[in-house]
Amino acid sequence: MDVFLDFKPWLRKNPRGGRAWSAHLSPEKTPVIVKCWDAYKNSEDPCNMEVGAYVTLQELSGVGIPKFIVVGRVGFCHAIVLQDLDVTFLYIFIHLLMIRNAPVKGKYLSVG
Repeated sequence: MDVFLDFKPWLRKNPRGGRAWSAHLSPEKTPVIVKCWDAYKNSEDPCNMEVGAYVTLQELSGVGIPKFIVVGRVGFCHAIVLQDLDVTFLYIFIHLLMIRNAPVKGKYLSVG
């Protein structure tokens, strides 16, 4: 069965804040969130760091953490497709997790 991403970022109802937009996976019309990074301005690194955070937290998927579905290219963007949850508060958590794991002079920060 083929699955298609119905992604229309230009529609006023679809922006979810920051890099995120509402979309659907067809043919079931499953609601998802698409997070994009402009590939002309960004390397894949920020996208891959966020994928790493979602993979690390996959045991909590669906319980406040959206399920990671796929990573790839959407048009000219690096993109992550996630389960659609109300993830407003999670952006801060994921951002803090990314800062915690950010390399500093070839080493990783350790917290706690």
